[in-house]
Amino acid sequence: MEQQTYDLKKFNDFLLLNKGLQEVTRNGHLRSISIVLKNIEEPTSENFRQHVFWMYNQKYSNSHIVNTIKSIEYFSEFSGQVFNIVKIKRPKKLITDYLTEAEIGYMIRCAKDLREVSIVAFLSFSGVRNQEFCNLKVKDVDFGNNQVLIRQGKFSKDRRVNIGYRCTNVLIEYIMAYKKQPEDYLFTTIVNGNKYQTSDLRKFIRVIAKRAKINKRVFPHIFRHSLATNMILRGASILLVKEQLGHTDIQTTMNYIQRLPLQVIKTQYDYHIPAYM
Repeated sequence: MEQQTYDLKKFNDFLLLNKGLQEVTRNGHLRSISIVLKNIEEPTSENFRQHVFWMYNQKYSNSHIVNTIKSIEYFSEFSGQVFNIVKIKRPKKLITDYLTEAEIGYMIRCAKDLREVSIVAFLSFSGVRNQEFCNLKVKDVDFGNNQVLIRQGKFSKDRRVNIGYRCTNVLIEYIMAYKKQPEDYLFTTIVNGNKYQTSDLRKFIRVIAKRAKINKRVFPHIFRHSLATNMILRGASILLVKEQLGHTDIQTTMNYIQRLPLQVIKTQYDYHIPAYM
């Protein structure tokens, strides 16, 4: 056990120094490889292949398997081995993992207090990633322009995201009520006032989704999908959505349109239809 802990510490250093991965990404790979190592006798190429084969037989999701394979590839490289498996491409399908405007609105109405309203509203209007949400400080909110500065987001990039005046008004009320100072984290735990962790956020979202009786899997990142999807269904340009989400590749944003062909076509048609009558 001590040796494995030592290896994972070194593996974390490898991911940082050799691959330049951020903490949230490194933690994901550390979790994945820890699970793999617990299920194999020793970290050999054949055992890794058998584990991946087992995941396919157990009907794990394509994204879960692909992420695990990437973690194994990194760990193999770190260990001086060669491990390559062709990843099966995920089939494109209509987006179903998003919340409608009505569902998000009901979740906000089911919030018990101003703090809960602020968390759900901020996730919904901003579309920020989990770790970005946890890292936010009060000073990062630009109340005058209804924007938030995301520091050291994905790929260590700073960017600004819009939140809209409704969300800004909620945040102002929340910050004043909880006497938040500029250097304080925007959202903290209730009991000890500690910095919010991604696990805290996931737990909170599950609780409020259950309270709102949303009959689908609800998790923090779904608000990001939901913002993009609902904006596109309202006719937003692909460039606007790309900038709001902070995508480096526009093809990533295009996936939302490609998986919502019928809805997007209808929205665009309804907007541009000539006024014959």
